[in-house]
Amino acid sequence: MKTCISIVFVILSIIWTAPDIHASSDKETASVVNLLAHLRSLNTLTFQFNQTTVSELSGRNRDAHGTGTLIRTEDGVTSMRWDYLEPDRQVIISDGTTLSMYFAKLNQMIINSTDALKQDITYSLFSGNADITSLFTITRLISEQEIGKSGEGLELFRLIPKSHNENVQSLLLWISRDNTIRQIQVKDSFDTLTTLSFSNIFKNGISLSEAASLLQFTPPAGTEIIRQ
Repeated sequence: MKTCISIVFVILSIIWTAPDIHASSDKETASVVNLLAHLRSLNTLTFQFNQTTVSELSGRNRDAHGTGTLIRTEDGVTSMRWDYLEPDRQVIISDGTTLSMYFAKLNQMIINSTDALKQDITYSLFSGNADITSLFTITRLISEQEIGKSGEGLELFRLIPKSHNENVQSLLLWISRDNTIRQIQVKDSFDTLTTLSFSNIFKNGISLSEAASLLQFTPPAGTEIIRQ
C-alpha cells in the first residue's frame, strides 16, 4: 500500500512540481525545468495511464491502468484524484490537507492527514515545498542528435535523489517536444521497476469546477472507514 501511494506522489512530483521554477541555462536540466514551469501554468491536467511493475524479489510482473486528474487553483492549492480501474479498483484523492485511499478489494477506505507524508521527497515536490533541482541530480541520456535520428521526438532524462530515499532510487523521464510527459519509470530501493505510460493527455481540458467535483467520493455502503 505504501508503495502504491509513493508511486503516485513520484508521478505527481514530476508532473506538477514546486513554485518558483526559473529557466535554466544548464542543458542537463533546462528541458525538465522548462517543462515543469509550463505545466505549473495549467489549472487542470487529465490523462489515462498504463502501469507495469516488475519486481526483482518476486520475479512477477503486475499490470494496471486507470485515469488521473490534477488540479491547481488560483491560490496555488494543488489537489489530485488517481483512479486505478484494473486489476483492482482503487481511488486515491488528496486536497493538499487530507489523503483518502479507497481499496475495493479490501472494502476499506483509509483517511490520513498529509502531515505524515511531508518528510517524503516526492510529496515535498507535489505539495510545493521544494524544487526538483534541489532534490534530484538530472542527467540527459538521449541527446538532441539522437532524438532526431530516432524520429520519436522524445528526450530521456535520469533523475537521482541527492539524498537517500527508501521509495526512489532513480527515475527515468521521457518528454516530448510539445512539453508533455509520455512515460516515467521509477526504480525503488528493492530494484522494483514501475513504468507508467500516459495517453489522452488534456491540458486545461476541464474547468476548475468540473475538476473539483471529482474530489468528492463516497465509498459504497458497508465500506470500513479507517482514520489514521
